[in-house]
Amino acid sequence: MTAARFARLLLLLSPALGLVAAVIWFVAKPIGGNSPSGDGGEPAADKGGKLVVFIVFDQMRGDYLERWKQHYGSDGFEKLKRDGVWFSNAHVPYAASSTAPGHSSLSTGAPPSVHGIIENKWFERSRGKVVTSCTTDEAYERVPPGGNAVRDKWPALAPTRLLAPTVGDALLEQRKGESRVFSLSLKDRTAVLMGGKEPNGVYCYDASIGEFHTSSYYRKSLPAWVDAFDRARVVYRWGGKTWDRFKQVSIYDALGPDDMPGEGGRSFMGQRVFPHRLPEANDRSVNYFDALEYSAYGNDLLWEFVKAAIEGENVGRNGTTDLLCVSFSTNDMIGHAFGPDSHEVLDITLRSDKLMADVLVYLDQRVGRDRYSLVMTADHGVCPLPEVAVKTHPEARRLSMSDFIGGLDEHLDKVFGKKDDVPGQWVERDAPVRDCYPWIYLNRRTIEALDKTYPQVEEAAAAWLRERPTPLTVFTRTQLLNGTFPTAEKDFGAMAQLSFHPDRSGDLYIIAPAYNLVLGAISHGTDHGTPHEYDRHIPILAYGADVPRLGERKDAVSSLSIAPYLAQLLGISPPAKAYDKSPAALAR
Repeated sequence: MTAARFARLLLLLSPALGLVAAVIWFVAKPIGGNSPSGDGGEPAADKGGKLVVFIVFDQMRGDYLERWKQHYGSDGFEKLKRDGVWFSNAHVPYAASSTAPGHSSLSTGAPPSVHGIIENKWFERSRGKVVTSCTTDEAYERVPPGGNAVRDKWPALAPTRLLAPTVGDALLEQRKGESRVFSLSLKDRTAVLMGGKEPNGVYCYDASIGEFHTSSYYRKSLPAWVDAFDRARVVYRWGGKTWDRFKQVSIYDALGPDDMPGEGGRSFMGQRVFPHRLPEANDRSVNYFDALEYSAYGNDLLWEFVKAAIEGENVGRNGTTDLLCVSFSTNDMIGHAFGPDSHEVLDITLRSDKLMADVLVYLDQRVGRDRYSLVMTADHGVCPLPEVAVKTHPEARRLSMSDFIGGLDEHLDKVFGKKDDVPGQWVERDAPVRDCYPWIYLNRRTIEALDKTYPQVEEAAAAWLRERPTPLTVFTRTQLLNGTFPTAEKDFGAMAQLSFHPDRSGDLYIIAPAYNLVLGAISHGTDHGTPHEYDRHIPILAYGADVPRLGERKDAVSSLSIAPYLAQLLGISPPAKAYDKSPAALAR
């Protein structure tokens, strides 16, 4: 009896023996050779096939590949650049440089104005509440039951708010059962929005209990390999481990002090400098599972899960053309806490280089170098910490939302009057700015009760906001609908227009000046989501079968070209709503 059969027998005999079975399965399974099939049966044979791998590093600025290149190894980023093609002048073409819009645009080839994912969250007037990008009000459930459905305790996961087909959707539609699509990430929204409408598997991480899960939208139960991975508690591997610098200290010291003003993050338990020690896995006084994904080892956990998926589903070896989408989330979590000039961001970037080297070696051995293509990119960049940026940009500062929102109701009362002497609620109270920024939703009930027009109130509010002590760029809904912008603001206006969806967007779109960070009452960390260069500049690299060895290309390239290029590598037509149907810059 094989170890795989014995483990399966234990699972059948008693749930109490499930953990033992899972451990046996993981110890006994082959490494880098034949592996269990998707149903947990005998090792699956290599039936040939083709694989396209799409890797996104959540929050990786385009300048990182050049800025720290002398510290990278020769087999990761540098190999992609040397033996493939590197587009060093690639940018997000829209203003909403946030995670959910970014992954949606990468996978569909369309901007937020088309695919409808205008932000991570937004206010839906028809429902009278704030909704999130990757959930639905429909009756779907977490699979398996338990834990938090998503990290913000929203309803179960589903891609129903995505209004455009992804490249995975196009692949499944055009190949009619001859291809498969898988999407994996720690973050729920990235896995869901890359996967599209009918993928073969979408899995993300539940930091409340340290398990990977999916939704009943996709399937009713976990496949055996996911269940085995969770039961084996691979997540415990890094308990009590110390995250220290990956390379010699002098490389990091060149950036400046480790402890910089403005740094900090909740999941590091106040640890602002190296070394960062993770809690023990069984320490119930803190959430180890949450701390793990905010450490350098979060990417390692996902990579272990990705390998389990490749082997469990026989990805790229099943006689089909498969698409595997992977988004590494930990770079974003560390970047938010410490900023792009920190020792921690340098460290996770150096580790990401090593990770890519490991990915290439594994794919060469598992799939075969001539049978896979790989595209690597990011969804957005990030703003420097204002406390760091102020050294070269004296205008850098932190802004509180109350700095420019407080007083708006009172101003509009003065301009338009009150009804029955009752102060107006001109800003929609069910759309708090902390959830909906950079959008402001005006209260249409108040506007209609006072017999005013929407453009009147929009412009009065915008004029007042533009006169705040911090000079804000503000576009009204009317401007975005009509495409009418002042000459000096045309570039920002065009990018804001690509982020505007009439059924979902608010009435005012706010852009703070460069290096002015809007984070509400938070006094540490950083953010992204603006049309400024540091938020929109991303890397794009391609490598492998059917990818020419072109080295660095300095052509101006849009992130919307990636989905059509993936389609070309897959041998299909681009997604139906993709903007760039023939991505010449990427393809030649």
